[in-house]
Amino acid sequence: MKGISEFTAVIILISFVVAGFLIFQPFIKEVIETEKSKVDEVGESAVECGMGVIHIDDVATGSELKVTVENLGKIELTNLKIVAYNQSGAFTFPANPSSIPVGRKVTLTSQAPLGTVVKVKVITNCPQVYDEYKVE
Repeated sequence: MKGISEFTAVIILISFVVAGFLIFQPFIKEVIETEKSKVDEVGESAVECGMGVIHIDDVATGSELKVTVENLGKIELTNLKIVAYNQSGAFTFPANPSSIPVGRKVTLTSQAPLGTVVKVKVITNCPQVYDEYKVE
């Protein structure tokens, strides 16, 4: 019984590898470009968010929450939310207004959860830019 020579087998194997690469190369390139753009986006956001600072000056509770905050950073903070903590847990509410320009102090309002609010947290579009305030 005769088979193919080792040289011919190597040439066929290399041909299959090259053909496979040429077939999948556009897909691989697309995946790499997509992931690169995601990394670039996250990097730009992290750099920008690194210039954000928010500070809670005061909290008033009642039928609604009134949270006085100041933007001490160098970027506008958006998508503001108020997280109110009571004995039952944490409740997240959209804040009005929903953004704070650089250098401004505003009073955010939102609905209040039932029960006694013991802590308030203001979160922003930047996950690492937030502040907490213990209500006494």
